[in-house]
Amino acid sequence: MKSTLSSQPQTKPAKTKVKAAPAVRLETIGPEEAGQRLDNYLLRWAKGVPKSHVYRIIRSGEVRVNKKRAEPTTRLVEGDVVRVPPRQNCGTRSNRGCKHSSNQIPRPRFF
Repeated sequence: MKSTLSSQPQTKPAKTKVKAAPAVRLETIGPEEAGQRLDNYLLRWAKGVPKSHVYRIIRSGEVRVNKKRAEPTTRLVEGDVVRVPPRQNCGTRSNRGCKHSSNQIPRPRFF
């Protein structure tokens, strides 16, 4: 005969917090950004990120304007919706190995 009650109390499994990945943002262009080139808009949005990285995400199609691929020379119009990928958090303590970080430990040079 099996007993339905056990002598040991049942415990719930420990909940682990899973850090969600940052989501893609959809930015609507206002009157102050209207007429600006896409690459200049993104350079202002992603301060501290190298220009080469901004141009790479545009070329790869991660950045979209009105759900279409765009070129860096695209002029933004008021009401356009720009799809922007998650920003990289460079320079923080947890990302010391990030290639965009200015806090990298200098490597010793041997002559």
